[in-house]
Amino acid sequence: MIFYIDNLRLSPYTYSVLNALLEKGLSFKITEVQFQKNQSVTEGFSDQVFTDLIPALDDRGLVLWESLAILEYLEEKYPAPQYVSILPSQLGERAKARMLLSWYRGGMTALRQERPTDSIFYPENRANLKPLSLAAREEVQDLTAFLKTILKPGAGFLFEERWTIADSETALMLQRLIKNQESIDPELEQFALKTWDRSAVRAFVDFKRPPFRSYYS
Repeated sequence: MIFYIDNLRLSPYTYSVLNALLEKGLSFKITEVQFQKNQSVTEGFSDQVFTDLIPALDDRGLVLWESLAILEYLEEKYPAPQYVSILPSQLGERAKARMLLSWYRGGMTALRQERPTDSIFYPENRANLKPLSLAAREEVQDLTAFLKTILKPGAGFLFEERWTIADSETALMLQRLIKNQESIDPELEQFALKTWDRSAVRAFVDFKRPPFRSYYS
């Protein structure tokens, strides 16, 4: 498999698919894609990925993009028990996990804009950030309230006492607050920090990133 990944390792969706590949123990090759003015400049990439966005996965000629589609494909082609499952096994919890993944992509708009992923990995980018807007604070309140309904006190995982991809994606969303010194529920902070130490997560977090340059300029 060829995994197309942004060269700065800033996409939260790249982060998620990389987590899934590593947790399942799959073999893959990384191809870095570079962007200028929000367009890829890596030869041949846009000829295969018609949205011109990462992440993308080429599995022996089957080219997929959109992270949710890739995650579902990996879960179906490489299922448990032979491979680690990235979703809960119980139907209702699996639906809740998918709900979270969709929420992080289609919602949380103000928080993602005001505490962007680059502020997690490039400390110098935090200096000029403004206080969270009312909209962002309301998003945080909604997310906190929901997570508190599913995260049992002292638990290390959101579902079934084992890791799922919802844990990794939730930890990244909470790191937008932690790294920027925002107020966060102590139990959620503990959960995020524990998840942040997983080896599959550290493979993304500890990447030696080059100096920051916006993909949009």
